[in-house]
Amino acid sequence: MIKCIDKDDKVSLCVQLKNVLIDEIREGSLKSGKRIPGERVIANKYGVSRGTAVEALKLLEKDGYLERIATKGTFVAENVNERLQAVNILFPFPELSISKDLINYSNWVIDTETYSGLLDGASRYNVSINLQHLEASNESSVLMGQIKKVRNFDAVFFINEQHPALLNAIANEKIPYIVTDFRTAYSHPMTISYKRKKALEDSADYLVNCGYKTVGLLMNDKRDQANNWKMSYFQECLEKRNVKTDCKSIYHIPENEEKALGELLQMLPRSANKLPEVFFCEAMTAPLAFLRAAHERKWTVGKDIDIMGYAGETALRNTIPSITYLKIPYVEMGREACRLLYEKVTKKHNEIIHHEVPAQIIEGNSTRKIK
Repeated sequence: MIKCIDKDDKVSLCVQLKNVLIDEIREGSLKSGKRIPGERVIANKYGVSRGTAVEALKLLEKDGYLERIATKGTFVAENVNERLQAVNILFPFPELSISKDLINYSNWVIDTETYSGLLDGASRYNVSINLQHLEASNESSVLMGQIKKVRNFDAVFFINEQHPALLNAIANEKIPYIVTDFRTAYSHPMTISYKRKKALEDSADYLVNCGYKTVGLLMNDKRDQANNWKMSYFQECLEKRNVKTDCKSIYHIPENEEKALGELLQMLPRSANKLPEVFFCEAMTAPLAFLRAAHERKWTVGKDIDIMGYAGETALRNTIPSITYLKIPYVEMGREACRLLYEKVTKKHNEIIHHEVPAQIIEGNSTRKIK
């Protein structure tokens, strides 16, 4: 529990004082329905100005901990125990995550499924999710306005580092937050991800158990550190299991399905006999583009050539034929993020948490046992 105000801390004094008073309410020093001391008394007790005390009380009133009754004063809310158990989470999102002109299909799937998981988690863990459009900006005046909004919430959820400057500002304010992070080295105290190594190992094991000896790769043409690691580790897993990656069948294709289709039709051979036994698809749109390319070539997927995807459920649901894929658990990650933030706020622990959710293989008709 916070017991004193640190004037050398980066967190503003009014926010520090607000948190101190919340702790006093939580431990029963300030009881529900009872009048709280005046601003001057609070200011003297904690060594801050009266103005700081006034601002802290305004924040507490706005957050539902206090209620002001005309001519009588300020009281701890009658239903404060409900407020203590409820957690208000802010989910800020920039234009990049909502504009149809900017967002690609994979990111749309990630965002959509994560939103769904957050909403499910909110209903399970007594959490309120507030979505607000906050533009990504490095301007100090913009950040100051955004931080004022953030202070009205108990915690913040971020998809990746869409707001790098805001993330740093929130960390300095010591406001609890969690970030979805798919990198191999974590740079935040609370992250949510999935068991990537296990997912890739399971994918390799699945292909081995099916009896495949040669595997082709459909890879995203835009590379980053996370994707390079993912495909390098997957090929390493195959090699350890004595399965060969067909170097002539590693195709780099765009994220856009239409463009990917056009390039596949140019790159793929005319005969399925010249193909590897199965393609592993890195990008979410790759299986969809490949199905269309196979149709153009008059190949039957699951008979002439097989494919396995690696995607969120929304991306590959209801395809014909059904596609075997490693389901990335974005919904589960959103749900778990709610739980972790709820526990962080209500238990006030200082643990560093890097939580990983297990993934699973969804079997369809695009693969087969060929032993």
